[in-house]
Amino acid sequence: MLWRVVLQNLGTGSKMMRDMRDNLNKHLYGITEKMARWKLCLSQLTGSLAMALSSHYIKHHFNETSRDKAKEMVHFIQQEFEDILHHTEWMDDETKKNAYKKSHAMKAIVGYPAELSNDTLVQEHYKDVSIFIFTFFMCEQDLQLTPDNFELNIRRVRIWAHRNEFKKLRQRNDPHNWKYFSNAANVNAFYWSQANSIVIPAGILRDIFYDHDRPQYLNFGTIGYVIGHEITHGFDNIGAQFDEIGNARNWWKNETKKHYNEKAQCMVKQYREYPLSRKLQINGELTLKENIADNGAIKEAYQAYEKYVSKFGEELLLPGLRYTSRQLFWIAAAMNWCSKSSPEMFKTRLDTDSHSPSEARFVICD
Repeated sequence: MLWRVVLQNLGTGSKMMRDMRDNLNKHLYGITEKMARWKLCLSQLTGSLAMALSSHYIKHHFNETSRDKAKEMVHFIQQEFEDILHHTEWMDDETKKNAYKKSHAMKAIVGYPAELSNDTLVQEHYKDVSIFIFTFFMCEQDLQLTPDNFELNIRRVRIWAHRNEFKKLRQRNDPHNWKYFSNAANVNAFYWSQANSIVIPAGILRDIFYDHDRPQYLNFGTIGYVIGHEITHGFDNIGAQFDEIGNARNWWKNETKKHYNEKAQCMVKQYREYPLSRKLQINGELTLKENIADNGAIKEAYQAYEKYVSKFGEELLLPGLRYTSRQLFWIAAAMNWCSKSSPEMFKTRLDTDSHSPSEARFVICD
C-alpha cells in the first residue's frame, strides 16, 4: 500500500523521485526526454479536474455542428450493425433476438452530456475541493510565482477525489449518471458494458478523426471506424457477457456460443501469425476483444457509407488526387493508426496492451 502511494507521487515529488520515474520510463518505454513542466501540469488538470476542463472546452472550443453530424453517423453505423446481424446465419433465432434487443437499447453519448454545460452542476461537483490559488507578483527583473504549492495542491485534489469515491459506497449505483461521461475533452472513445452505452467525446470530434466540413468518405473511414469499434465492443468476448441493461447474464444459446467461440479462435490464430515488422508475436488471446471490435468496425463503417451514398448521392472527389471515394475511405481508415514508437515502447505494449500494434489494426478477417 505504501509503495502505491510512492509510485503515484513519483511525478510530483522531489527531483530524486522524478529522476527515478524518468529512469523507469527510459527502460520500459524508451523515453529519454524529461516531460516539460507545462505537460506535467496539464496532465494533472486532465486527470482529477477533467470535468472542469471539459466544461470550459465545450463552451469555448467545440463546434456544435460536429456533434449533430456525428450523431447522424452513429445512427447510420448502428443501423448497419443490425443489418449485418440480420444476415448472420450461424446464430439461432432466440440469441439473435436478444442481440437485437441489446443493440436497440444501446445508448450513444456524442460530444458531451447536457449537464456538463450547466455551471451550477459543475460547481456543485467541486464544492469541497480545497486548493491554494497561485499568486503572481512582479519583481524588478522578472515574474515570480509564490507560494510553491503545486505538489500540495495535487495531494489535496487526490484526497478530494478519493473521498468522493468513498461517498458512493452506500449509495445506489446509477451507471447512466452524467458524471461518468463528463470527460468530454478526452481524445478517445469507449463502450461501457454496465450502461450499455458508447461514448464519443467532443475531444475526438476534430483533427484527423473528424471534420463536419470534409467529405463523408473520409469521416466514415476515421471517426466512423471508431464509432463502429465501440458498438462492436458490446458484442465482443467480454461485452457479450452483459445484457441490454448492463447486467452480467448469459443470453446466448449453447450452440450459438460454441460457434462464436470457434470463430473467435480463428481470429486468435490469425493475429498470432501476423508478420510483425520487428519479428515479435501478437498475443491473440490478450488482444481478442479489441481485434473483434476492429474487424466489426471497418465492415460497419464501410457498408454504412455505401448506404449513406445510396441516400444522399455520390460525393465530389478531392482535387488533384486520382483516388476514388472508396479508396479514400480505406486510406483514411488506415491513417487512424499511423504511429511511431521506440523498440522498448513497442515491446511493452505488445506484452501488456489489449490492442494489437497499429500496423496490425487494419486487417480484416473473413
